[in-house]
Amino acid sequence: MKTQKPVVLYISNYAGFLGANRSLYQLILELKKEEQITPIVLLPCAGLLSDKLDAIGVKVITHGFYFSVVQASGFKERIKGVCRSLWNFTHIFKIFFKIRKYNINIIHTNTSVVDIGVYLSIMMKVKHVWHIREFAQQHYHFKYSLGEKIARLMYAKGADRIIVISEALRLYYSKFVEPSNIIKIYNGLNIEDYAFNDVKQTEVLEIALVGLLHPSKHQDIVINAISILVHQYNISCIHLHIFGNSSSVAYFSDLKNIVTSNSLENYVTFHGYVDNMVDVLSHMHVGVLASEFEAFGRVTIEYMLSKMIAVVSDSGANTELVVNGVTGYVFTLNDTQGLSRIIYHILDNPNERSKIISTAYNYAVENFSSSINAKKIFELYSTLLIN
Repeated sequence: MKTQKPVVLYISNYAGFLGANRSLYQLILELKKEEQITPIVLLPCAGLLSDKLDAIGVKVITHGFYFSVVQASGFKERIKGVCRSLWNFTHIFKIFFKIRKYNINIIHTNTSVVDIGVYLSIMMKVKHVWHIREFAQQHYHFKYSLGEKIARLMYAKGADRIIVISEALRLYYSKFVEPSNIIKIYNGLNIEDYAFNDVKQTEVLEIALVGLLHPSKHQDIVINAISILVHQYNISCIHLHIFGNSSSVAYFSDLKNIVTSNSLENYVTFHGYVDNMVDVLSHMHVGVLASEFEAFGRVTIEYMLSKMIAVVSDSGANTELVVNGVTGYVFTLNDTQGLSRIIYHILDNPNERSKIISTAYNYAVENFSSSINAKKIFELYSTLLIN
């Protein structure tokens, strides 16, 4: 007799196709390919993720809901957060009536900044997995809508298991969540996507900076490091490629002003959001991640699999992924001079560069494949359903 596949409802806080949703999409692809689950995805609106899910035959349900955080402190923002939480709570019943016919077994919330999965799991009497992929307060400077005490209580009591994507996150959440209720599972990437030709042109050192343009990502530090290389080291054979949409017009304007005020127009290019980064990275030599409180750094693994040198700040989970001088290079957060010295060192030591690229690629293949990620998460589902 064929065993019925568990039905898993995934909840994401947005419909775009950035890091967290790319990881979610790859997880669903792997589990669907092995016919291990029936996935359903709840989104607040339609977007690129829903388009991609539709294309592979995954049921998508859209219903508007708010984050459980706000972007600033102060009385007005607090009131806004409370109002949004109340709005969410009333709409949970509408969502419940939309999804109850699907006989859901597990609810899997794909972010720390949405709590509707807690309420839905209680109403449906099913298991709740809370997949925490970010330092919401430290990295994005979010404030919890109902206050930090209630948020911590939700994390502690509102999930049957919490998945974190790094040791840095595990250590942080263990302060207020029972450690045995937290499991660390690194993000996974499809290794086969990165099977391309090793030969790259070497006349210019092509440097990639990938991610949302946001103050916590510190794109300004990287641009200033390029300025030092160009104007102090007299290096002309480098080019910085910045990929990603901006979180604010003001920050994007600040970045462009740094470029123009330092006469870097021939050395820095803003490309905006690019969907197929695999092909783009195949032509790059160095990838930088300058973020503070990075929860994992999916792009770091993308750099390694693309046979690039990963250069990361020493904040968050970055040093879990990169061993300085072995699988990449690490610089002190916000140290522009230190970053410029590392890039100069990379330029000046091609033999060392080749060795690090090979070591990092093998490390990424062995530890961060999407098949490993999916296997561990399915094992967690199975354990929860048995218990």
